[in-house]
Amino acid sequence: MRRFFRKVVDERQELEMMKVERIGFYVMVYSLAIVMLVQMLVFNANITDVIGSFIVLFIGAIWILIGCYRKGLYDYYSNPGLKSYAFIGGLTFIVSIILMFITLYVVFDRPLVSSLLNSVFHSFFIAAPTFIFMALYGEAIKKRRIKLQQKYKDESDM
Repeated sequence: MRRFFRKVVDERQELEMMKVERIGFYVMVYSLAIVMLVQMLVFNANITDVIGSFIVLFIGAIWILIGCYRKGLYDYYSNPGLKSYAFIGGLTFIVSIILMFITLYVVFDRPLVSSLLNSVFHSFFIAAPTFIFMALYGEAIKKRRIKLQQKYKDESDM
């Protein structure tokens, strides 16, 4: 049985395959999120209509968070820090304002000023927990990296 699961690619091919798989993963995640938004905003689907997609997206996100934590990984382009947490919180704030404004103004036909003010107010309650979660996660990653460095240092001393 082991004969069937033996690697037939070299390290370079494996790295290239991992890059392709990573891009494919992001395409799937963002496509799933967009499909859920379109179903809810355009086709007026209830949350019960997209709960299956939400559960799949949620399980995938938790899997990635746990896997990255175990390996001490944070991001390709930044390290854990206040600047990174603020960027992610700010991005969440802007995206949630846009999505809520579209929902209130276009879908539910609310007045322009009311839609904008409600969007800004409610987006704060999405962005603030996002910032707090990223700060807690980033600090946990920093501690995990220190623990992993000590582990690897101890193994190399043997």
